[in-house]
Amino acid sequence: RARKELYGKGRYRGGKITRGYKASEDGYRIVAEDASYGHMGAPFIRTVFDLYNTGDYSMTELGLELQSRGYFSGLKITNV
Repeated sequence: RARKELYGKGRYRGGKITRGYKASEDGYRIVAEDASYGHMGAPFIRTVFDLYNTGDYSMTELGLELQSRGYFSGLKITNV
């Protein structure tokens, strides 16, 4: 129950962290704002959120749109 509660609050619980995010000093997942994360930082996360939030894209269509913008060019759509 505790793990589920921490996850709901955005707390980082260890393990692989989601692409474009990092763990803050106080243990929460935050969008990576610094340039060391390259194109998978804050601009990428905001682009994905904005596109998905329009309601115009299914998950597959969103993956195709991201590939057309140059993200994930080496991956199959099922992996995106």
